[in-house]
Amino acid sequence: MAGAKNIVLAMCICAVLFSCGTSPSKQADENSPTSTAKGQKKQSQDDGVVLPEVVRSKNVHIANGLKIVTVGNANGEYLLSCNIQAPSGCITPIPGKNYQLFNKNTRFKRPGAKDFITLAFVQDWTVGYKDGENIGLVPEEPDGTGPAGFGMYTLDSWSSSR
Repeated sequence: MAGAKNIVLAMCICAVLFSCGTSPSKQADENSPTSTAKGQKKQSQDDGVVLPEVVRSKNVHIANGLKIVTVGNANGEYLLSCNIQAPSGCITPIPGKNYQLFNKNTRFKRPGAKDFITLAFVQDWTVGYKDGENIGLVPEEPDGTGPAGFGMYTLDSWSSSR
């Protein structure tokens, strides 16, 4: 019964996150508006929008009960970890695949959506960690994997490429 409930919830999340049009640009910039359907107002920082950063999965390994994940882009690399015993959210990102990185500042709407997507929204569907900064990963392009597609991690470190 719980498994069926999780599948239904995951389908609802996918509908909210991945429906209604285009995704943000490959290298989302906080100063650039999102793409919108013709005739709709573009989102901007003036609207309180902060786009998720797009990162690529680079490395995953497990040590001492933690899944350690490296993702990055031209700006730098994030070292993230999650408890492999977490009831949900400790996914294994697919190497070479792009993910949207949600931090405490991320706030945007998909074209046609009624509500903003935030880190708290992603945590409602996965898990939240009390110790450390939470980071959510959502596949940039949906692949139909349902709840296995959303990840919640703690930020262990970030290093700049610049």
